[in-house]
This record gives sequence, structure tokens and C-alpha cells, in this order.
Amino acid sequence: MNELFQRAARMGALLDDSALQGDVEHLLSACQERTSPHRDSDDRFRVSPELNLDSRSPLSFRDSSAERHPKRFLGTYQSFREVLRNPSRYSVAHVEATTRLVSAAAFPAFPIKDRKLTIGSSAFWKERLLAAQPQLASAAESVGCILRSERNTVRPLGTAWLLLPSVIVTNRHVASLFCNIKDQRLSFAPGSPETVWLDGREQINDSLSAPPFQSQRSAAVVEVLHIDKSYDVALLRIDGAATTAWCQAEPIQLAHALPTPLKDHEVAVIGYPDYQRNVLGTVPHEFTDEEYQRIVGVLTESFMPNQGRKLVQPGLLTELVRRGREPQLQILRHSCSTLGGNSGSVVLDLSSGKALGIHYASPDWLQDSEAVPAPVLCELLTRLRLDEHH
Repeated sequence: MNELFQRAARMGALLDDSALQGDVEHLLSACQERTSPHRDSDDRFRVSPELNLDSRSPLSFRDSSAERHPKRFLGTYQSFREVLRNPSRYSVAHVEATTRLVSAAAFPAFPIKDRKLTIGSSAFWKERLLAAQPQLASAAESVGCILRSERNTVRPLGTAWLLLPSVIVTNRHVASLFCNIKDQRLSFAPGSPETVWLDGREQINDSLSAPPFQSQRSAAVVEVLHIDKSYDVALLRIDGAATTAWCQAEPIQLAHALPTPLKDHEVAVIGYPDYQRNVLGTVPHEFTDEEYQRIVGVLTESFMPNQGRKLVQPGLLTELVRRGREPQLQILRHSCSTLGGNSGSVVLDLSSGKALGIHYASPDWLQDSEAVPAPVLCELLTRLRLDEHH
């Protein structure tokens, strides 16, 4: 409960920003004006037909329940601010829904098309991302999706990025899907080397029904270098020499120290998030079913139209915490709106273009996401004597 209220308070404070206020109002206006599930007034506000929205009348958040419970009604900028600043007056489900909705407006996702970032209409992030465009474009070239072929189908497993020439880093829990790590035996499970590869294309949906390694942006995973026992980190070697793109890609540099001050430092996650339907959680009793469907549409709009795409997901660093018994683990927390599939994504410093961490946990927009800090990766490379290439 405390973490939820802290997140709600942070979102409420962000609403003081006039640019974000404009984004929230734009988002609500797009929902209210849409007369059909197929209408595409803006790429950021497109809702898929599979949400089963009611197309018989203009979408509006106002209905009879709003008149009965005006203070519990979710649908205006002012109501967002009221809920986030006074969460104890509302149901937990209502605070959760409001927090998720404002998080989606404050920390959206933007696709990369033709090596350029498509920013759309986000007033809050537009200037920041335009200034960081060179760093983002360069880093994005070194990010790929790990794919596995099994029973004539191809399945995306997570994200990875080039850390050293022909060496990629991802999460341990991603690598465990195709590596045998029992008894610390760092080897592939039987048959895996021929069926796992890294695909760096901006849109990987087309490759899910195609034979592996057909693209210059694909490279086979050929060796496990290290799977860490403490941190959610795995180092793998790819056959980078086999493809022009991965030979030419520049490894993403690691930051040897985290920025100071750390709180509110601007970053972006780059990866391949999967669409997931249960982004709103429990249905608050204040919402009608129709209203709930509209809110789900708003929450998923940044991801669902771009499923299978390489996305940039900006956000802010929030804190560095320590967890567990000795030796305590360092955890870098951030506010980027991440989903499953982002596991292994780089957390990029917008100002320097260096990696500040590797993302590994996405607590569904009610808590900050978590990453392994870059200095931990630097220490790991030194311990493995791989740092001479860095």
C-alpha cells in the first residue's frame, strides 16, 4: 500500500507540469472523440478492434455512474489530480487504475522506424527525445530480440544488446529458457545452439514465421560466456562475423558510475515489449464495464499497435536500493513503462548515450521497474577479464 501511495504521489507531482497536463488532456480528448474502434486520429491513441469497444455512439467517459459518484469518477484531468493527491479517499482499485493511466501518459512508448524515433505528439518528452535522437539511434542499432525456433514456430524470449564485439547481455531468466544452468553448467540445452538467435530488426513479427538467420540483422547465439548467480544477468556470444549489421554495430558503452543526483535523471529503455491484456488489474467498483474497456484501451495504446516492434520507452531514475543479505544486491529503479519482453533491455542515459543498467523486472506500472546498475556490469567484466575490450 505504501509503495502504491508513493507512486501515486509521484504521478500527482508530475501533473504540475503543464506539458504533461496537456498530454493527459489530449489523451482524454482522443478517447472521447473516437466514434469507432478503427479510428486512428493519432498513432499514440490508436485502439485495437479486439478491445470490443462500443462503436454505436461516441466514446465518452460520462455516464449515469458519474452522476451518482462524481468524486469517484475517473475521466478528467482534475479527477486524476484529486485521486493522486488524496488516495486515501478512494478505493485501492481506483488509485491503482488512476496511477496506471497517468503513468501511461507520462511514460509512453515510441517506435523506431527507418532508424528514426517516431515521437508523435508527446509534449512532455518531445524536446527531450529530439535532443537525444543521435544517442538513441546509435544505441537502438545495438539492441535485438532473442528468438527461439521450436516445433516449426518462432517465439520471442526477451531483449539483448551488444556489450562487447560479438558479446551480448540479457537477463539470466531469459537465458534460462534455452540454456542449461543446472549445477552451474554453462552450456546450451540439447539442440539450442541451432535454434536461438538475435534479431535486430525494428519489426520482428515478420521473422516469426520465417526461417532463422535469413536477415543481415540476425545472428546465431553460439556460446554461453557467463550466467551470474547473484544478479539477473547473462553474457552470450553471437556469431557476429556472419552478418554485416552486427559487425558494424557499435557496442553500447557502460557508465562506470551512476549520475548524481540520481533521482529524476532522464533515461530510456530500448527493447521489444510484449502486449499484455491485464494491465489494469482488478476492476474498480466505480467503473462500468464499458468505462473499464475504454481505460484498458488507453493503457495499452502505446504498446498494442506496436507489438513486435523495437520501442523507446522514456522515464526517470528514482532510486538506488540495496536488497537481500550480504553481499547485498544493488537495484536501480526507474519509472519507464515496461512490459514482458523488455527483460534484458538497456536503460540508456539520454544525456550521455551510455548504459546505466540492464532492465529485468516490470511490476505493472504500480511500482518502479528494476534494473541491474551499470557499475555492477563493469565489475563483472573485470572479474571475467573481458574488460580489455571495453
